Amino acid sequence: MLKQSGNRTISKPTGPVDVQENGKVRVVAADPKKFGELIKSLGRQVFDGKWDDREEAMKILTTLNDKRAVPIFNKAVVSGYTVTMTPAIIALGNFTSDEAFEGLKRAMNLTGKDIRNAGSTELAAQLAGGMRHYAVRSLIQCKHPEAIPLLLNFWNDDSEDVRIAVLHIYGGTDTAEALARLQALSHDRSERVSNEAKRYINLRTKRK
Repeated sequence: MLKQSGNRTISKPTGPVDVQENGKVRVVAADPKKFGELIKSLGRQVFDGKWDDREEAMKILTTLNDKRAVPIFNKAVVSGYTVTMTPAIIALGNFTSDEAFEGLKRAMNLTGKDIRNAGSTELAAQLAGGMRHYAVRSLIQCKHPEAIPLLLNFWNDDSEDVRIAVLHIYGGTDTAEALARLQALSHDRSERVSNEAKRYINLRTKRK
């Protein structure tokens, strides 16, 4: 799939990488060094290019599944622009490294103040909550040994979706701490959360 922007065409690499510039096609061999150069080039595009180019460059980076893109994803997490934050947070879930985990930790602490392209404080808070929810899913996927312990700290997050996700983790954990958290969540301000917590508590009671 190609996307034309000015006199450049950005393409998803499949085998050799085709780069069209000023009407000329340059073929770059798909070796580690050249791919490293491509990743750096796409990284610059993510932060310095036109908006359409930024989005397309990020899409390509997420399909490469290359650990050398992790620093770019981490930087995008705190860029303030959801068009690059969202795919970066999702992509970090594909890596188990400490570096990727640090990026997801940052994502879990995003607030409305970290969102630049929102029209209101309320919308910014909602968008930040959405980013944290994406981070929850990526943390569960990444299998980092510290991921679940980190998530359990967010049982009282402002985002209902985050609280639900953490609730499910506690629901599958048979410990006194998990039961205490479920009991607290059974009084949650969200009926959806409180009902789900009560369901887990009832299941535990039936198993005894």
